[in-house]
This record gives sequence, C-alpha cells and structure tokens, in this order.
Amino acid sequence: MSAELRPAMLAEVWSWVISQVEQLRALAKALSARLGRGEEIRATCPVDDWTFAPRYTDGVCPLCGYRPPGVDATALPEPVDWFWPVFGTLVVASLGMSVLVIVAYNRV
Repeated sequence: MSAELRPAMLAEVWSWVISQVEQLRALAKALSARLGRGEEIRATCPVDDWTFAPRYTDGVCPLCGYRPPGVDATALPEPVDWFWPVFGTLVVASLGMSVLVIVAYNRV
C-alpha cells in the first residue's frame, strides 16, 4: 500500500465510523424517548400526602388506593418477559462459538 493512499483511506474509514456513531446516538435517543425515560409523572395523594409514581403502582396510591385524576393505568407499559430473548441470544452465541471452535480446530 502506498503512502499516498493511507491518509485517504483513513479519512474514509474515519468518516464511516463517525456516521455509524451518529446513527447509534440517534437510535439511543429514539429508544430513550420511546421507553419514557426522562420526565417522570408524579402524583401526590391528598389523603396521606404521599408522592408516588403511578407508573410503578398500577396508577393508584400504594398506601390507600387513591387514583389521581388524569392518570390512565391502562396506558402504562407492561412488564417484559426477558426469558425468550435472553435464551435466544444465548443459543445464537453458543452456535457462533461452536462454529469458531470447529473452524479453528480444522485450520491447525
């Protein structure tokens, strides 16, 4: 490889890396907005003066059951069952490692 091509190739690779980082930042920002991170909805119970997050208490006060007006408990996100996604990831990683071991063993 000639010395004249290296700076041009490095600049091209660098611009590609920067574009990938920008895409990852945009994806992270979109996921953060989708998951509802940031501003948390808080409510204060007038009965016991307790401040709580309706998102984690099914929309009611955990002490007395007061339901604040304007909070829709059905719009709150459901918990995610992570067993199958994690299990699938483990299977894919195991298969990938098996292929790598077989390839490495046959190359020796």
